[in-house]
Amino acid sequence: MKKKLILIFMLSAINLDTFSQKIKADDQKVLITGTCINFLNWYKLNADKLQSDPITKGFNTDYNVKKDSIVRIDMHAVDAYLNNFKQGGYVTDAFINHLRTVYQNVSDTLSLHPLKDYFGPVPYLEADLLFGFDVDDILAQTKDAKVVSYLRIYDKALLSIKLNYTTELVFSLTRQSNKWQIDYVGFNGENKYNIGSQ
Repeated sequence: MKKKLILIFMLSAINLDTFSQKIKADDQKVLITGTCINFLNWYKLNADKLQSDPITKGFNTDYNVKKDSIVRIDMHAVDAYLNNFKQGGYVTDAFINHLRTVYQNVSDTLSLHPLKDYFGPVPYLEADLLFGFDVDDILAQTKDAKVVSYLRIYDKALLSIKLNYTTELVFSLTRQSNKWQIDYVGFNGENKYNIGSQ
């Protein structure tokens, strides 16, 4: 009888430990999902406010035609923009460094292949770098978001969120100082109906 009681006690302790780990795991899933949804809402409200100075200079607009102007990227304005982006607290240095690399690559390309007296959008920067041309439609869908896939290993997480029939976003996150931050956000290319798989 005593052995049975010890065995029951041990099994209940194991089950209790497993149950508490499941609760902790579910808490992390809620925190991770909240970070992603809050980031989308924050970006919707702040994307237009992050740029304090024009990043692209030297191109012609409908109202302002400049002769002998050469399109260029102002990397000081890029750094100010990225600093403002980082201040939101949702993204890691890796996320910021990736965006900086995109701007630097465009700047280098424009140096090698100058656009003089150019009229129109700057190549590779004609749409929102994160969400493309449909940024307003995508960010309007956050209230209907559903988690499709979730994986967490210690301080790394992957999360797939479906916003609507044609939009599924994938997030990669890292936990730093007990706070989840986004390393990457993009479209799920495996969903054939997904806007990002086209």
